Amino acid sequence: MTPSSRPSRTELIANLKIELTTTLDDAKLHLNRWHNGIKCAQILSAAMDNVIAQLYAHATQIEFISTTCEKFTIIATGGYGRGTLAPKSDIDLLFLLPKTQNEADAKRHILIIEFILYALWDLNLKVGHAARSIQDCVILAKSDQTIATAMLDARFLHGNAQLFDEFQAQFSKHVFANKAASYITAKMVERETRHTHQGQTRYLVEPNIKEGKGSLRDLQTLVWLVRAAHKLPDASKIAQYAKFTPLEWRQFIRAENFLWFIRFHMHLLTNRAEERLNFELQNDIATAMHLKPARGLSGVERLMKQYFVFAKTVGQLTRIVCASLELENSAQKRFSLLSKTPKITAPLCIQNGQLSTSPLSILETDPTTIFSLFLEADTTNLPIHPDAIRAISRARLILNDQQLNDKTANSKFINLLTHTKDPESTLRSLNETGYISSFMPDFHHVEGLMQFNMYHHYTVDEHLIRTLGRVAAFRNNTEFGHIFASLTNKRVLFITALLHDIGKGYVEDHSIKGAQIAARLCPRLGLKLEETELVAWLITHHLEMSTTAFRRDVSDPKTISDFGALTHNLERLNLLYLLTIADIQAVGPTTWNSWRADLLASLYNECALYLGNPEPISAAPERIISAQNQLTVALHALEWPKGAVDAAIAHHNPNYWLKTTADECLKDAILIRATRENIAGLSTRFDLNAQPNIAIWTVCANDHPRLLSSIAGACAAQGFNIIGAQIDTTKEGFALDRIYLSIPEYTEINYNEKFKSLETCLINVLRGTSSLQKLIATRGQYIQKSKAFTVPIVVNISNQMSKNFTIIEIEALDKLGLLYEITRFLSTLNLNIASAFVATYGEKAVDAFYITDLTGQKLSSTSRINTLKKQIIEFLTKL
Repeated sequence: MTPSSRPSRTELIANLKIELTTTLDDAKLHLNRWHNGIKCAQILSAAMDNVIAQLYAHATQIEFISTTCEKFTIIATGGYGRGTLAPKSDIDLLFLLPKTQNEADAKRHILIIEFILYALWDLNLKVGHAARSIQDCVILAKSDQTIATAMLDARFLHGNAQLFDEFQAQFSKHVFANKAASYITAKMVERETRHTHQGQTRYLVEPNIKEGKGSLRDLQTLVWLVRAAHKLPDASKIAQYAKFTPLEWRQFIRAENFLWFIRFHMHLLTNRAEERLNFELQNDIATAMHLKPARGLSGVERLMKQYFVFAKTVGQLTRIVCASLELENSAQKRFSLLSKTPKITAPLCIQNGQLSTSPLSILETDPTTIFSLFLEADTTNLPIHPDAIRAISRARLILNDQQLNDKTANSKFINLLTHTKDPESTLRSLNETGYISSFMPDFHHVEGLMQFNMYHHYTVDEHLIRTLGRVAAFRNNTEFGHIFASLTNKRVLFITALLHDIGKGYVEDHSIKGAQIAARLCPRLGLKLEETELVAWLITHHLEMSTTAFRRDVSDPKTISDFGALTHNLERLNLLYLLTIADIQAVGPTTWNSWRADLLASLYNECALYLGNPEPISAAPERIISAQNQLTVALHALEWPKGAVDAAIAHHNPNYWLKTTADECLKDAILIRATRENIAGLSTRFDLNAQPNIAIWTVCANDHPRLLSSIAGACAAQGFNIIGAQIDTTKEGFALDRIYLSIPEYTEINYNEKFKSLETCLINVLRGTSSLQKLIATRGQYIQKSKAFTVPIVVNISNQMSKNFTIIEIEALDKLGLLYEITRFLSTLNLNIASAFVATYGEKAVDAFYITDLTGQKLSSTSRINTLKKQIIEFLTKL
């Protein structure tokens, strides 16, 4: 190359940018046409090899020419070392320097390294780099297994090949020779720590593709462990040394390709190294793949079902390999730790401290033995041998009708659900093999099924298993244990827990579809006719207790009589109550809270009273007198004069005494008295520590139609999320509104300041010195939780569910200030809101309002109700 034909650095960078853009376009075409994620990652890696080759050549042959042989080496490490790159991945480089070098060489090496790095940065690439000697590399790798792992994937790029060979020899000798066991142990610990950090489940609905459980990192960890254990120089013989069957190796390749396919899309769509597959990306990728709704599933749900099936495959493969390696490295130690060898009944046996069968082939033909194996594992706490897991995975493919209908096998399966110490872990392990979906074919439909919303945190199959675990926890629960112990038929509850959402993912209502599936499946499992009917009834109605508790006024006698008529007897009420609690607790880590617990408990207690005496009104006067007497005693203890005590008793309507605790009655009496003496006509109270992560803001003020709207608006303007509201009006015209606010972990000092600001905001709004619209706009005008969701607006208006009130129920996309807007609009229609029930399910808000006209009457006109419904829908559509 003559000097005149040599490109300048500027020209070189410009040409490389064009090459990278062209390569990325080619990779996109390959991705969309062939859906081959690994190939795309390899295309980008090869392109980067070419970029570095040109930069290296330019640096060594044009910029910093030398007549001597190169003495340093450029090595690709990490993901780049494995020959795969996502569009926004880091370019990990190790510049390997000779142990000794003269001053001229050292200076030249620095100039070359700087030239390459600055050029890569000019290409807008993110580079991870280090310049070290072999000795430095060995020392660091021995002290940091993350560095050791990165160097395990080292790949020669350019420079002194002999130096690279020496690096590999020293690395193998000093880092892995005789130290493979400690590396494997450390890597397994790292894997568990990573899983814990990412959520300890592969069934999170917004999974981390790179680091989560069932992710690419798990597949990479599998490769690292096998290479370390067998001292393999590269990954070319992984299938052989991992002892994968041909089917398992195909599963490995397919899972890796799919995960790379998703990851590639994520980087392209976000133009950054995004690794969490959030809801918006799920939508975008499903659209890019042209996935249409089919068989009751949306396109995005079909995409995520594929993902979770592959994530389960990753779990199966890594568990088999990790168990095998652990067995090889510590079987003797584990066996010696057994204080006493458990007595195992043939064909079960213990092999090197792990449960198996002899012969192993019996697992492929006898489901009874499979369930016996898992029952034994629960009893002895022994792990199941990886060869047995493999056999069970094979067995799921050849199950026949005779095996499915075997009475002993079905009885053993029921025992797994009802009589194990930890049925949740036991069933999850069995589900990991895929066997549950074969033994209960209807379960296959919900396997890996994600519900595309922000409320459910897990896939349906994982949610069902977690619900079963919550039911099992009732056995030793101090709060609900006595109710569980009173159940006549506990196995009905266990089976319902596992089946209650099995109807999801179909076109039909999942409760009705699930009941139909249960009616067909339960007799096969060995349930009697009356048990089957009870399971089907529970599945049909499994949402009705939460709906009633969270959206209805349980102090309204009609609410209780209607719900009592549904449950019919105390056994059904107990079953439905425990199922509802377990179901909510299994939705996500923060879904169950004391607010929901109190609402459900109130409904349960009132309904239990009704079922014991189906005329609750007759008991009401006695309960009211008792509550009034308690308040009288408390106020006398505070030395209130008799007139003030009598006035406090006379303030309230009967329903107030039925739904308010004695402690709240006392606090309310004090608050009302303070309001009467306050010139502003308003007093508030905060109960910060009333319930974990929930604060109660009680407002007492002169009642007027816009009061609730003003309160809701002040909360929105100050950033508080309202989760419930209980509204009362005293006989003398004071509104007593109890607002339940969801708050994060708090310090009392900070929140006292925030509550004071909230009170000031409300006072200013009521005085007319502040505009709520402007305050809310300043805070970020109707911020949506996610652009990925649309919630159809649903408005139902009923006169049948309450004797004294018309109930308006509204479903809509949750937004900042939504409750304020709805209540403000209702007040403009000359409607009086007697009470409000606010519930949020992820991105969906469901608000119920008990209303009357300004004369205190229900809305009796059908035409007015129809007009009102149309007005509300039109208003919400414009928001």
